[in-house]
Amino acid sequence: MKRLIAIIAVLGIISQQSYSQIKFSTLAFAYDAKGQKIGVRIIEADISHGKGTMRIEDLKMQAFVRDSVRNATYGMTGYSLGLVSSSGKTVDAAVTRHNNGAYTVVVDFADGKVRYDIEKPQAPPVSLEAFAKTQSSRVTYDEDFTSTLHLTFKNVSEKVITSVEVIVNYNKGLDPYDWGYPTCTRVIQTRISPGQLGTIQVTTPKEIRGNKPGSYFINRIRYEDGSICDR
Repeated sequence: MKRLIAIIAVLGIISQQSYSQIKFSTLAFAYDAKGQKIGVRIIEADISHGKGTMRIEDLKMQAFVRDSVRNATYGMTGYSLGLVSSSGKTVDAAVTRHNNGAYTVVVDFADGKVRYDIEKPQAPPVSLEAFAKTQSSRVTYDEDFTSTLHLTFKNVSEKVITSVEVIVNYNKGLDPYDWGYPTCTRVIQTRISPGQLGTIQVTTPKEIRGNKPGSYFINRIRYEDGSICDR
């Protein structure tokens, strides 16, 4: 019997899980044997201790694990499955779970192989407003009355923050509707892990063109992966 382990050997990494535990219910991009996209399909799997079920659209099949293999070079584990339809016909399949939560499923149907790529749902981008809702601040002064803003906020994203750009408006005592006031921009290097509180210190001139510091806001946040939150 043909094994599809060779197909999954080039796929990605999976996290450590108990043996033969494969579970998902989602939409997947489907591709034919030539790699041409043929649409989006509903696909579900509930397999544990070597047996369970898999459903692709309206086709529900009993599933059993024939074999598993771990490739230390690629850091992944793949499973060779047998899928049995209600008519008793068995087809080969292979499943890989990647370390980012994604799956790749290959099923060897009678009329050709079909690959299903299941991407891990991505969290929506975090806005600057979401950070602002968690922040608090205080101001201290040195002997020369130079002010330092101590800004504390929670990293509500799933990435490590490495720098924060803060803009201080020198609008104290000015008409709040006059947008011609001067500003001071500071980029503060930091490291704040996801879910953690972090405090940055922003020191700015005592005044600019006779205007004193008034309001402030976070303008941009840079993450460890190089991406930026700026809206």
